[in-house]
Amino acid sequence: MKKVNYLWVGLGLTCLIPCFFFTLSRRQLVLFQCLYMLAVAFIAFIMHKKGWKLHWTVIFMAISMVVKIGYIFATPVWVRQHDFIDFGVGFGHGGYIEYFYYNKKLPDFDPREVWAFFQPPLHHIIAALWLGIQTSLGVAYRHAQENVQALTMFYAGGTVLLSHEIFKKMSLQGLGLFLPTLLIAFHPAIILLSGSLNNDALSLFLQVTTLYFTIVWYQKPSMGRVIGIAISIGCSMMAKVSGFLIAPAIALVFLDRWICEKECFKKYLGQFFVFGLISLPLGLWYPIRNFVKFKVPFNYTPHVGEPVGNVSWIQRIFDMRTEKVFVSLLSNQDAYDEYNIPLTLLKTAMFGETDLSIGAEYIIPFANLLFCINIVLVLLSLGAMGYYFIKKTAYIKGMLKWFFLLYYVVMMLFYFQFNFSMPYFSSQDFRYIIPTAIIGAMFLGFLLQDLEIGKEKGKNKFFLSLIRLMTGLFCFSSFAVYVLLIMNMG
Repeated sequence: MKKVNYLWVGLGLTCLIPCFFFTLSRRQLVLFQCLYMLAVAFIAFIMHKKGWKLHWTVIFMAISMVVKIGYIFATPVWVRQHDFIDFGVGFGHGGYIEYFYYNKKLPDFDPREVWAFFQPPLHHIIAALWLGIQTSLGVAYRHAQENVQALTMFYAGGTVLLSHEIFKKMSLQGLGLFLPTLLIAFHPAIILLSGSLNNDALSLFLQVTTLYFTIVWYQKPSMGRVIGIAISIGCSMMAKVSGFLIAPAIALVFLDRWICEKECFKKYLGQFFVFGLISLPLGLWYPIRNFVKFKVPFNYTPHVGEPVGNVSWIQRIFDMRTEKVFVSLLSNQDAYDEYNIPLTLLKTAMFGETDLSIGAEYIIPFANLLFCINIVLVLLSLGAMGYYFIKKTAYIKGMLKWFFLLYYVVMMLFYFQFNFSMPYFSSQDFRYIIPTAIIGAMFLGFLLQDLEIGKEKGKNKFFLSLIRLMTGLFCFSSFAVYVLLIMNMG
Protein backbone atom coordinates (compact mmCIF):
# COMPACT_ATOMS: atom_id res chain seq x y z
CA MET A 1 0.00 0.00 0.00
CA LYS A 2 2.88 2.39 0.77
CA LYS A 3 4.25 2.01 -2.77
CA VAL A 4 0.85 2.83 -4.23
CA ASN A 5 0.49 5.87 -1.98
CA TYR A 6 3.91 7.14 -3.06
CA LEU A 7 2.83 6.85 -6.69
CA TRP A 8 -0.32 8.90 -6.02
CA VAL A 9 1.67 11.54 -4.14
CA GLY A 10 4.14 11.64 -7.03
CA LEU A 11 1.28 12.02 -9.50
CA GLY A 12 -0.22 14.88 -7.50
CA LEU A 13 3.09 16.73 -7.26
CA THR A 14 3.72 16.17 -10.97
CA CYS A 15 0.35 17.67 -11.85
CA LEU A 16 1.21 20.83 -9.93
CA ILE A 17 4.20 21.46 -12.21
CA PRO A 18 2.23 23.43 -14.83
CA CYS A 19 0.93 25.72 -12.09
CA PHE A 20 4.43 26.98 -11.24
CA PHE A 21 6.29 26.69 -14.53
CA PHE A 22 3.64 27.86 -16.99
CA THR A 23 5.86 30.52 -18.57
CA LEU A 24 8.84 28.27 -19.39
CA SER A 25 10.40 28.66 -22.83
CA ARG A 26 10.82 25.58 -25.00
CA ARG A 27 14.50 25.23 -24.03
CA GLN A 28 13.70 25.63 -20.32
CA LEU A 29 10.87 23.10 -20.64
CA VAL A 30 13.20 20.52 -22.22
CA LEU A 31 15.75 21.12 -19.44
CA PHE A 32 13.06 20.79 -16.79
CA GLN A 33 11.77 17.55 -18.33
CA CYS A 34 15.30 16.13 -18.33
CA LEU A 35 15.70 17.01 -14.66
CA TYR A 36 12.31 15.47 -13.93
CA MET A 37 13.36 12.22 -15.61
CA LEU A 38 16.66 12.17 -13.71
CA ALA A 39 14.72 12.53 -10.46
CA VAL A 40 12.40 9.69 -11.47
CA ALA A 41 15.38 7.50 -12.42
CA PHE A 42 16.92 8.17 -9.00
CA ILE A 43 13.67 7.26 -7.24
CA ALA A 44 13.38 4.10 -9.35
CA PHE A 45 16.96 3.19 -8.39
CA ILE A 46 16.10 3.56 -4.70
CA MET A 47 12.99 1.42 -5.23
CA HIS A 48 15.15 -1.22 -6.91
CA LYS A 49 17.59 -1.20 -4.01
CA LYS A 50 14.70 -1.69 -1.59
CA GLY A 51 13.53 -4.68 -3.59
CA TRP A 52 10.36 -3.11 -4.96
CA LYS A 53 9.31 -4.44 -8.34
CA LEU A 54 7.71 -1.30 -9.71
CA HIS A 55 10.84 0.47 -10.90
CA TRP A 56 10.56 -0.11 -14.66
CA THR A 57 6.84 0.55 -14.59
CA VAL A 58 7.47 3.77 -12.67
CA ILE A 59 10.07 4.93 -15.19
CA PHE A 60 7.82 4.41 -18.19
CA MET A 61 4.81 5.89 -16.40
CA ALA A 62 6.97 8.92 -15.68
CA ILE A 63 7.99 9.17 -19.34
CA SER A 64 4.31 9.14 -20.28
CA MET A 65 3.71 11.90 -17.72
CA VAL A 66 6.52 13.95 -19.30
CA VAL A 67 4.60 13.74 -22.58
CA LYS A 68 1.41 14.85 -20.82
CA ILE A 69 3.23 17.75 -19.12
CA GLY A 70 4.64 18.87 -22.45
CA TYR A 71 1.25 18.53 -24.09
CA ILE A 72 -0.35 20.76 -21.45
CA PHE A 73 2.42 23.37 -21.72
CA ALA A 74 2.01 23.45 -25.50
CA THR A 75 -1.80 23.36 -25.57
CA PRO A 76 -3.72 26.59 -24.81
CA VAL A 77 -7.16 26.17 -23.28
CA TRP A 78 -8.90 26.83 -26.60
CA VAL A 79 -7.00 24.17 -28.62
CA ARG A 80 -8.30 20.61 -29.28
CA GLN A 81 -11.18 20.95 -26.83
CA HIS A 82 -14.73 19.59 -26.85
CA ASP A 83 -17.66 21.99 -26.31
CA PHE A 84 -15.13 24.45 -24.94
CA ILE A 85 -14.42 27.70 -26.79
CA ASP A 86 -12.53 29.57 -24.07
CA PHE A 87 -13.05 31.16 -20.69
CA GLY A 88 -14.77 34.52 -20.69
CA VAL A 89 -17.30 33.73 -23.44
CA GLY A 90 -20.19 32.84 -21.09
CA PHE A 91 -21.05 29.44 -22.57
CA GLY A 92 -19.54 26.01 -23.11
CA HIS A 93 -17.63 24.21 -20.38
CA GLY A 94 -15.50 27.30 -19.73
CA GLY A 95 -18.58 29.44 -19.19
CA TYR A 96 -20.06 26.73 -16.95
CA ILE A 97 -16.93 26.68 -14.78
CA GLU A 98 -16.90 30.46 -14.53
CA TYR A 99 -20.60 30.54 -13.64
CA PHE A 100 -19.80 28.57 -10.48
CA TYR A 101 -16.65 30.63 -9.88
CA TYR A 102 -18.53 33.95 -9.95
CA ASN A 103 -22.00 32.99 -8.69
CA LYS A 104 -21.23 30.12 -6.30
CA LYS A 105 -24.61 28.51 -6.92
CA LEU A 106 -26.39 26.25 -9.37
CA PRO A 107 -27.87 27.83 -12.51
CA ASP A 108 -31.30 29.27 -11.66
CA PHE A 109 -32.50 29.08 -15.28
CA ASP A 110 -33.29 26.35 -17.79
CA PRO A 111 -29.83 24.85 -18.52
CA ARG A 112 -30.83 24.30 -22.14
CA GLU A 113 -30.65 28.06 -22.64
CA VAL A 114 -26.83 28.10 -22.40
CA TRP A 115 -24.62 25.68 -24.30
CA ALA A 116 -23.14 22.89 -22.09
CA PHE A 117 -24.96 23.94 -18.91
CA PHE A 118 -27.13 20.80 -19.09
CA GLN A 119 -24.12 18.70 -18.02
CA PRO A 120 -23.91 17.41 -14.42
CA PRO A 121 -21.76 19.89 -12.50
CA LEU A 122 -19.13 17.94 -10.51
CA HIS A 123 -16.18 18.70 -12.79
CA HIS A 124 -17.18 22.32 -13.18
CA ILE A 125 -17.62 22.85 -9.43
CA ILE A 126 -14.19 21.32 -8.70
CA ALA A 127 -12.60 23.44 -11.44
CA ALA A 128 -14.28 26.58 -10.07
CA LEU A 129 -12.99 25.81 -6.58
CA TRP A 130 -9.50 25.31 -8.01
CA LEU A 131 -9.77 28.68 -9.77
CA GLY A 132 -10.82 30.28 -6.49
CA ILE A 133 -7.94 28.75 -4.53
CA GLN A 134 -5.42 29.98 -7.07
CA THR A 135 -6.75 33.53 -7.37
CA SER A 136 -6.94 33.83 -3.59
CA LEU A 137 -3.22 33.01 -3.54
CA GLY A 138 -2.51 35.79 -6.01
CA VAL A 139 -2.25 33.75 -9.22
CA ALA A 140 -3.18 35.77 -12.31
CA TYR A 141 -6.66 34.83 -13.52
CA ARG A 142 -5.55 33.80 -17.03
CA HIS A 143 -2.77 31.71 -15.54
CA ALA A 144 -5.30 30.12 -13.16
CA GLN A 145 -7.54 29.25 -16.11
CA GLU A 146 -4.68 27.43 -17.84
CA ASN A 147 -3.93 25.65 -14.57
CA VAL A 148 -7.31 23.89 -14.66
CA GLN A 149 -5.42 21.46 -16.90
CA ALA A 150 -3.54 20.36 -13.76
CA LEU A 151 -6.81 18.75 -12.67
CA THR A 152 -7.42 16.97 -15.96
CA MET A 153 -3.80 15.75 -16.04
CA PHE A 154 -4.30 14.30 -12.55
CA TYR A 155 -7.45 12.51 -13.71
CA ALA A 156 -5.62 11.12 -16.76
CA GLY A 157 -2.60 10.02 -14.72
CA GLY A 158 -4.88 8.54 -12.05
CA THR A 159 -6.63 6.51 -14.74
CA VAL A 160 -3.28 4.96 -15.65
CA LEU A 161 -2.43 4.15 -12.01
CA LEU A 162 -5.86 2.62 -11.40
CA SER A 163 -5.59 0.57 -14.59
CA HIS A 164 -2.28 -0.81 -13.32
CA GLU A 165 -3.92 -1.72 -10.00
CA ILE A 166 -6.84 -3.40 -11.82
CA PHE A 167 -4.41 -5.49 -13.86
CA LYS A 168 -2.67 -6.60 -10.66
CA LYS A 169 -5.99 -7.49 -9.02
CA MET A 170 -6.71 -9.68 -12.06
CA SER A 171 -3.51 -11.67 -11.34
CA LEU A 172 -1.43 -10.20 -14.15
CA GLN A 173 2.32 -10.15 -13.61
CA GLY A 174 5.53 -10.01 -15.59
CA LEU A 175 5.04 -8.95 -19.20
CA GLY A 176 1.32 -9.56 -18.76
CA LEU A 177 1.25 -6.67 -16.29
CA PHE A 178 4.00 -4.44 -17.67
CA LEU A 179 3.00 -4.18 -21.33
CA PRO A 180 -0.76 -3.52 -20.81
CA THR A 181 0.18 -0.79 -18.33
CA LEU A 182 2.40 0.79 -20.98
CA LEU A 183 -0.39 0.61 -23.55
CA ILE A 184 -2.66 2.65 -21.27
CA ALA A 185 0.10 5.02 -20.13
CA PHE A 186 0.98 5.93 -23.72
CA HIS A 187 -2.52 5.65 -25.16
CA PRO A 188 -3.14 8.82 -27.19
CA ALA A 189 -6.71 9.16 -25.90
CA ILE A 190 -5.33 9.49 -22.36
CA ILE A 191 -2.73 12.02 -23.50
CA LEU A 192 -5.41 14.11 -25.20
CA LEU A 193 -7.68 13.93 -22.14
CA SER A 194 -4.89 15.28 -19.94
CA GLY A 195 -5.34 18.66 -21.60
CA SER A 196 -9.09 18.48 -22.25
CA LEU A 197 -11.01 20.90 -20.05
CA ASN A 198 -14.46 19.37 -20.36
CA ASN A 199 -15.82 16.68 -18.02
CA ASP A 200 -14.50 13.63 -19.92
CA ALA A 201 -11.29 13.14 -17.93
CA LEU A 202 -13.00 13.20 -14.52
CA SER A 203 -15.80 10.95 -15.73
CA LEU A 204 -13.28 8.40 -17.05
CA PHE A 205 -11.24 8.50 -13.83
CA LEU A 206 -14.35 7.83 -11.75
CA GLN A 207 -15.57 5.08 -14.09
CA VAL A 208 -12.22 3.30 -13.70
CA THR A 209 -12.41 3.85 -9.94
CA THR A 210 -15.82 2.17 -9.99
CA LEU A 211 -14.34 -0.70 -12.00
CA TYR A 212 -11.57 -1.13 -9.43
CA PHE A 213 -13.86 -1.10 -6.39
CA THR A 214 -16.26 -3.56 -8.04
CA ILE A 215 -13.44 -6.03 -8.68
CA VAL A 216 -12.06 -5.84 -5.13
CA TRP A 217 -15.59 -6.07 -3.68
CA TYR A 218 -16.34 -9.21 -5.70
CA GLN A 219 -13.07 -10.78 -4.58
CA LYS A 220 -13.71 -9.91 -0.93
CA PRO A 221 -17.11 -8.32 -0.21
CA SER A 222 -17.25 -5.71 2.54
CA MET A 223 -19.32 -2.68 3.45
CA GLY A 224 -16.34 -0.36 2.93
CA ARG A 225 -15.81 -1.59 -0.60
CA VAL A 226 -19.46 -1.36 -1.56
CA ILE A 227 -19.43 2.23 -0.29
CA GLY A 228 -16.43 2.78 -2.58
CA ILE A 229 -18.45 1.49 -5.53
CA ALA A 230 -21.42 3.66 -4.58
CA ILE A 231 -19.45 6.88 -4.19
CA SER A 232 -17.42 6.37 -7.37
CA ILE A 233 -20.36 5.50 -9.64
CA GLY A 234 -22.49 8.26 -8.09
CA CYS A 235 -19.76 10.84 -8.61
CA SER A 236 -19.09 9.49 -12.10
CA MET A 237 -22.72 10.18 -13.00
CA MET A 238 -22.43 13.59 -11.32
CA ALA A 239 -19.54 14.29 -13.71
CA LYS A 240 -21.24 12.85 -16.80
CA VAL A 241 -24.49 10.92 -17.10
CA SER A 242 -22.83 8.14 -19.14
CA GLY A 243 -21.16 7.03 -15.92
CA PHE A 244 -24.24 4.85 -15.40
CA LEU A 245 -23.13 2.47 -18.19
CA ILE A 246 -21.30 0.25 -15.71
CA ALA A 247 -24.45 -0.14 -13.56
CA PRO A 248 -25.85 -3.28 -15.32
CA ALA A 249 -22.50 -5.05 -14.90
CA ILE A 250 -22.38 -4.09 -11.21
CA ALA A 251 -25.93 -5.40 -10.75
CA LEU A 252 -24.82 -8.70 -12.30
CA VAL A 253 -21.99 -9.30 -9.80
CA PHE A 254 -24.21 -8.16 -6.92
CA LEU A 255 -26.87 -10.65 -7.96
CA ASP A 256 -24.31 -13.43 -8.35
CA ARG A 257 -22.99 -12.96 -4.81
CA TRP A 258 -26.50 -12.73 -3.42
CA ILE A 259 -27.64 -15.97 -5.07
CA CYS A 260 -24.47 -18.00 -4.55
CA GLU A 261 -24.11 -17.12 -0.87
CA LYS A 262 -27.65 -17.50 0.42
CA GLU A 263 -26.41 -17.78 3.98
CA CYS A 264 -25.24 -14.14 3.70
CA PHE A 265 -28.61 -12.90 2.40
CA LYS A 266 -29.08 -10.25 5.10
CA LYS A 267 -25.47 -9.11 4.90
CA TYR A 268 -25.67 -8.46 1.17
CA LEU A 269 -29.14 -6.94 1.43
CA GLY A 270 -27.72 -4.37 3.83
CA GLN A 271 -24.78 -3.63 1.53
CA PHE A 272 -27.04 -3.21 -1.50
CA PHE A 273 -29.32 -0.89 0.47
CA VAL A 274 -26.36 1.30 1.42
CA PHE A 275 -25.17 1.22 -2.20
CA GLY A 276 -28.51 2.55 -3.44
CA LEU A 277 -28.78 5.04 -0.58
CA ILE A 278 -25.46 6.63 -1.60
CA SER A 279 -25.22 6.18 -5.38
CA LEU A 280 -28.74 7.11 -6.48
CA PRO A 281 -28.88 10.58 -4.85
CA LEU A 282 -25.30 11.35 -5.95
CA GLY A 283 -25.88 10.31 -9.53
CA LEU A 284 -29.44 11.46 -10.14
CA TRP A 285 -30.02 14.63 -8.13
CA TYR A 286 -29.04 17.04 -10.90
CA PRO A 287 -31.08 15.51 -13.77
CA ILE A 288 -34.05 15.11 -11.39
CA ARG A 289 -33.71 18.76 -10.33
CA ASN A 290 -33.64 19.91 -13.95
CA PHE A 291 -36.62 17.74 -14.85
CA VAL A 292 -38.71 18.97 -11.91
CA LYS A 293 -37.81 22.67 -12.29
CA PHE A 294 -37.43 23.02 -16.06
CA LYS A 295 -38.86 19.81 -17.60
CA VAL A 296 -35.47 18.88 -19.07
CA PRO A 297 -35.66 15.26 -20.33
CA PHE A 298 -33.34 12.82 -18.58
CA ASN A 299 -31.68 11.90 -21.87
CA TYR A 300 -31.41 15.47 -23.17
CA THR A 301 -28.46 16.08 -25.49
CA PRO A 302 -28.29 19.13 -27.78
CA HIS A 303 -27.67 18.77 -31.49
CA VAL A 304 -24.23 20.18 -32.20
CA GLY A 305 -21.42 19.71 -34.67
CA GLU A 306 -21.11 18.51 -38.25
CA PRO A 307 -24.19 16.46 -39.28
CA VAL A 308 -23.56 13.13 -41.03
CA GLY A 309 -27.13 11.79 -40.97
CA ASN A 310 -27.48 12.23 -44.73
CA VAL A 311 -25.22 9.20 -45.25
CA SER A 312 -26.84 5.74 -45.35
CA TRP A 313 -26.35 3.38 -42.43
CA ILE A 314 -24.59 0.92 -44.75
CA GLN A 315 -21.95 3.52 -45.56
CA ARG A 316 -21.67 4.54 -41.92
CA ILE A 317 -20.81 0.95 -40.98
CA PHE A 318 -19.06 -0.57 -43.99
CA ASP A 319 -17.61 2.24 -46.13
CA MET A 320 -14.12 2.42 -44.61
CA ARG A 321 -12.28 4.00 -47.51
CA THR A 322 -9.86 6.68 -46.41
CA GLU A 323 -6.92 8.68 -47.70
CA LYS A 324 -5.32 9.50 -44.36
CA VAL A 325 -5.22 8.33 -40.76
CA PHE A 326 -6.54 11.65 -39.45
CA VAL A 327 -10.22 12.56 -39.58
CA SER A 328 -11.58 14.25 -42.69
CA LEU A 329 -13.50 17.49 -42.20
CA LEU A 330 -14.92 20.00 -44.62
CA SER A 331 -13.56 22.73 -42.35
CA ASN A 332 -10.04 21.42 -43.13
CA GLN A 333 -10.74 21.58 -46.89
CA ASP A 334 -11.32 17.81 -47.05
CA ALA A 335 -13.93 16.39 -49.41
CA TYR A 336 -16.37 15.35 -46.66
CA ASP A 337 -16.97 15.16 -42.93
CA GLU A 338 -15.91 11.79 -41.50
CA TYR A 339 -19.02 9.60 -41.36
CA ASN A 340 -17.93 5.95 -41.06
CA ILE A 341 -18.35 4.96 -37.41
CA PRO A 342 -15.69 2.20 -37.04
CA LEU A 343 -13.12 4.20 -39.01
CA THR A 344 -13.74 7.40 -37.04
CA LEU A 345 -13.56 5.38 -33.83
CA LEU A 346 -10.08 4.15 -34.78
CA LYS A 347 -8.92 7.58 -35.95
CA THR A 348 -10.15 9.55 -32.94
CA ALA A 349 -8.70 6.94 -30.57
CA MET A 350 -5.22 7.86 -31.81
CA PHE A 351 -5.50 11.51 -32.87
CA GLY A 352 -8.74 13.00 -31.56
CA GLU A 353 -11.00 15.12 -33.74
CA THR A 354 -8.26 17.13 -35.45
CA ASP A 355 -5.69 16.62 -38.19
CA LEU A 356 -2.43 16.78 -36.24
CA SER A 357 -0.39 16.87 -39.44
CA ILE A 358 -1.57 20.36 -40.45
CA GLY A 359 1.59 22.43 -40.29
CA ALA A 360 3.55 19.39 -39.05
CA GLU A 361 3.82 16.96 -41.97
CA TYR A 362 6.78 15.15 -40.36
CA ILE A 363 4.28 13.59 -37.93
CA ILE A 364 2.63 11.58 -40.73
CA PRO A 365 5.04 8.56 -40.90
CA PHE A 366 4.79 8.00 -37.14
CA ALA A 367 1.02 8.57 -37.23
CA ASN A 368 0.63 5.98 -39.99
CA LEU A 369 2.65 3.48 -37.97
CA LEU A 370 0.64 4.20 -34.81
CA PHE A 371 -2.68 3.81 -36.61
CA CYS A 372 -1.73 0.48 -38.21
CA ILE A 373 -0.21 -0.99 -35.04
CA ASN A 374 -3.30 0.01 -33.08
CA ILE A 375 -5.56 -1.89 -35.51
CA VAL A 376 -3.45 -5.03 -35.03
CA LEU A 377 -3.53 -4.66 -31.23
CA VAL A 378 -7.30 -4.07 -31.27
CA LEU A 379 -7.82 -7.26 -33.29
CA LEU A 380 -5.51 -9.19 -30.98
CA SER A 381 -7.29 -7.94 -27.87
CA LEU A 382 -10.71 -8.78 -29.34
CA GLY A 383 -9.44 -12.25 -30.21
CA ALA A 384 -8.05 -12.64 -26.69
CA MET A 385 -11.38 -11.56 -25.21
CA GLY A 386 -13.24 -14.15 -27.27
CA TYR A 387 -10.73 -16.85 -26.37
CA TYR A 388 -10.80 -16.24 -22.63
CA PHE A 389 -14.57 -15.93 -22.50
CA ILE A 390 -14.77 -19.44 -23.94
CA LYS A 391 -11.81 -20.96 -22.13
CA LYS A 392 -11.82 -21.63 -18.41
CA THR A 393 -8.97 -19.69 -16.85
CA ALA A 394 -7.66 -18.84 -13.41
CA TYR A 395 -7.40 -15.16 -14.37
CA ILE A 396 -11.13 -14.42 -14.35
CA LYS A 397 -13.02 -16.32 -11.71
CA GLY A 398 -16.76 -16.56 -11.19
CA MET A 399 -18.99 -13.84 -12.56
CA LEU A 400 -16.14 -11.39 -13.29
CA LYS A 401 -15.89 -12.82 -16.82
CA TRP A 402 -19.48 -11.82 -17.53
CA PHE A 403 -19.02 -8.56 -15.65
CA PHE A 404 -16.36 -7.42 -18.14
CA LEU A 405 -18.31 -8.76 -21.11
CA LEU A 406 -21.52 -7.01 -20.10
CA TYR A 407 -19.76 -3.71 -19.39
CA TYR A 408 -17.98 -3.86 -22.75
CA VAL A 409 -21.16 -4.76 -24.67
CA VAL A 410 -23.23 -2.06 -22.93
CA MET A 411 -20.63 0.57 -23.83
CA MET A 412 -20.57 -0.50 -27.47
CA LEU A 413 -24.37 -0.66 -27.72
CA PHE A 414 -24.62 2.80 -26.17
CA TYR A 415 -21.97 4.10 -28.56
CA PHE A 416 -23.72 2.86 -31.71
CA GLN A 417 -27.16 3.87 -30.44
CA PHE A 418 -25.81 7.34 -29.69
CA ASN A 419 -24.31 7.59 -33.16
CA PHE A 420 -27.53 6.72 -34.95
CA SER A 421 -29.79 8.78 -32.68
CA MET A 422 -27.37 11.76 -32.79
CA PRO A 423 -25.79 11.49 -36.28
CA TYR A 424 -23.02 14.03 -35.89
CA PHE A 425 -19.29 13.77 -36.48
CA SER A 426 -18.41 14.33 -32.82
CA SER A 427 -20.71 11.49 -31.68
CA GLN A 428 -18.23 9.05 -33.21
CA ASP A 429 -15.34 10.04 -30.93
CA PHE A 430 -13.57 7.24 -29.06
CA ARG A 431 -13.52 9.36 -25.88
CA TYR A 432 -17.01 8.10 -25.02
CA ILE A 433 -15.84 4.49 -24.61
CA ILE A 434 -12.21 4.70 -23.43
CA PRO A 435 -12.78 1.99 -20.75
CA THR A 436 -12.98 -0.52 -23.62
CA ALA A 437 -9.25 0.09 -24.20
CA ILE A 438 -8.49 -0.79 -20.57
CA ILE A 439 -10.53 -4.00 -20.77
CA GLY A 440 -8.89 -4.88 -24.10
CA ALA A 441 -5.40 -4.26 -22.68
CA MET A 442 -6.21 -6.51 -19.72
CA PHE A 443 -7.18 -9.42 -21.98
CA LEU A 444 -4.08 -8.83 -24.06
CA GLY A 445 -2.20 -9.16 -20.76
CA PHE A 446 -3.80 -12.56 -20.16
CA LEU A 447 -2.59 -13.64 -23.59
CA LEU A 448 0.92 -12.31 -22.98
CA GLN A 449 1.10 -14.10 -19.65
CA ASP A 450 0.07 -17.42 -21.19
CA LEU A 451 2.51 -16.94 -24.07
CA GLU A 452 5.28 -16.20 -21.57
CA ILE A 453 4.51 -19.46 -19.76
CA GLY A 454 4.48 -21.29 -23.10
CA LYS A 455 7.87 -19.83 -23.97
CA GLU A 456 9.36 -21.58 -20.96
CA LYS A 457 8.15 -24.84 -22.49
CA GLY A 458 9.70 -23.99 -25.85
CA LYS A 459 6.44 -22.77 -27.38
CA ASN A 460 4.97 -19.46 -28.53
CA LYS A 461 8.30 -17.61 -28.80
CA PHE A 462 7.39 -16.10 -32.15
CA PHE A 463 3.97 -14.78 -31.08
CA LEU A 464 5.33 -13.48 -27.80
CA SER A 465 8.11 -11.60 -29.60
CA LEU A 466 5.61 -10.26 -32.13
CA ILE A 467 3.28 -8.83 -29.47
CA ARG A 468 6.21 -7.37 -27.55
CA LEU A 469 7.44 -5.70 -30.74
CA MET A 470 4.01 -4.28 -31.60
CA THR A 471 3.48 -2.99 -28.07
CA GLY A 472 6.87 -1.32 -28.16
CA LEU A 473 6.15 0.22 -31.56
CA PHE A 474 2.77 1.45 -30.32
CA CYS A 475 4.35 3.24 -27.36
CA PHE A 476 7.24 4.57 -29.45
CA SER A 477 5.03 5.90 -32.26
CA SER A 478 2.58 7.46 -29.78
CA PHE A 479 5.50 9.11 -27.99
CA ALA A 480 6.93 10.33 -31.31
CA VAL A 481 3.63 11.75 -32.61
CA TYR A 482 2.87 13.74 -29.49
CA VAL A 483 6.41 14.91 -28.78
CA LEU A 484 6.65 16.17 -32.37
CA LEU A 485 3.27 17.84 -31.93
CA ILE A 486 4.50 19.51 -28.74
CA MET A 487 7.68 20.72 -30.46
CA ASN A 488 5.65 22.08 -33.36
CA MET A 489 3.38 24.04 -31.00
CA GLY A 490 6.01 25.14 -28.50
